[in-house]
Amino acid sequence: MTVVFAQRIWRELLGSMSLSAVLRRAGHGTAVAIAPSVPALVREVLRLRPDAVAVPWNSDDHRFNLALVRALKVVRPGLPVIAGGPHPTHAPAVIDAAPLDAICRGDGEEALLEWVDARAAGGIGAGIPNLWVRTPDGVVRSEIRCAVADLDDLPDPDRDLYMGHALLRTNPHKPFMAGRGCPHGCTFCATPSLRRLYRGRGNIVRWRSPERVVAEIESVRDRWGLHSVRFEDDTFSQDPEWLDGLLDLYRRRVRQPFVCYVRADQVTAALARNLHEAGCSTVCFGVETGDEGLRNRLLGKHLSDDALLAAAETLRAAGVRFYTTNMFGLPGETLDQGWRTVELNRRLRPDTVWSSVFQPYPGLPLTDHALREGLVTADEVDGVVTRPFAGNVLRQPDARALFALHLWFPALVRWPALEPFVRGRLAEGPGSIDRLVFLASYAASAARRSGIDPVRLAWEGAHWLRFFWSREP
Repeated sequence: MTVVFAQRIWRELLGSMSLSAVLRRAGHGTAVAIAPSVPALVREVLRLRPDAVAVPWNSDDHRFNLALVRALKVVRPGLPVIAGGPHPTHAPAVIDAAPLDAICRGDGEEALLEWVDARAAGGIGAGIPNLWVRTPDGVVRSEIRCAVADLDDLPDPDRDLYMGHALLRTNPHKPFMAGRGCPHGCTFCATPSLRRLYRGRGNIVRWRSPERVVAEIESVRDRWGLHSVRFEDDTFSQDPEWLDGLLDLYRRRVRQPFVCYVRADQVTAALARNLHEAGCSTVCFGVETGDEGLRNRLLGKHLSDDALLAAAETLRAAGVRFYTTNMFGLPGETLDQGWRTVELNRRLRPDTVWSSVFQPYPGLPLTDHALREGLVTADEVDGVVTRPFAGNVLRQPDARALFALHLWFPALVRWPALEPFVRGRLAEGPGSIDRLVFLASYAASAARRSGIDPVRLAWEGAHWLRFFWSREP
């Protein structure tokens, strides 16, 4: 069978590449269709003559993907369509909202292969662990299988899936993942829900061997060219012994700049020095909010201001650039608390900053809190009515002002003199000027973080401009 992965964003998705690698190893064909609108994506999918379509489904793309699946089923009613990713995992009722043939919850490699094999043999795949499958008698809801215990058993992600697209093939900044899972329980993340889903079915925190990770990077570098590596792991600093082994191999065999994510309270002088010597160009760590009470009691981050400030000084002393990630519009957050995020980041003096506005996605403990407080309705959570850069759905007094503050955040951290002007604007809520300031800040931040080339920056900028202003699929 030929399985076509359908997505609207011009980005290499590691999940799709891993699934494609397993399917190709078993003898099936794969391709990817990418287009920013539903009609264009439908045309691209059909051009590739699929036997089945797989849709990577993040909550950000929920409404777009609903429209996509409905449109595909109008044109090709008998075309099997399966969805996987965070949204079906934590909101499996999506199979009732869209004419999907199946959804996958959790790890998808084994489940998708078994479903495709069943389809190739004339079946529908009901009863396969991890899958909910539509049948003439209703949806068959199967249990979760054990997590893949040894990630080295999986083939390397299939980069060929995307390399037919010149924009992605020529991008010198490639994504990699060294492992899966996170041991922490932050309430703004789906990890606590994932841990409950896999309880008694294996460890969700797993690492590939350093040798396999480095060998994959070498292969990509030698075949496609590579300027820098971006490790997408949530907590790259979690296992010091494993990380020491990886960095030693990386230093000797790769010698390319790389970006990674760490927890601030895991940053030691030895870690910072090791990262620097291995070629780490930039480290990212989460601040989330400048209000310590919100960060620890509401978000479950268990991270003090002092730990954040110490990490910043340690990285700076070792010569490692860093940037921070932050959120605005948290449940119960006031405008004064939002300004504390600005103030703390000024004290941290990061090379650049990033922020988003909290969205009540399904599966997040923080979403459950917002529901209990009456800040959002269950229908809004199920429908995922907003996007991370388009607004703040929570019903609270400072919601619009906090969203406007988020738009100015990178500029305010970099140029504190803007504060009186911005304070005077916040009561009006977000306007076009505020959005343009954010887009300019985003572009400058992306360029500083990755050294992205001007052509690619313009391409991504055009995509984000459309995404940013649009609320509809």
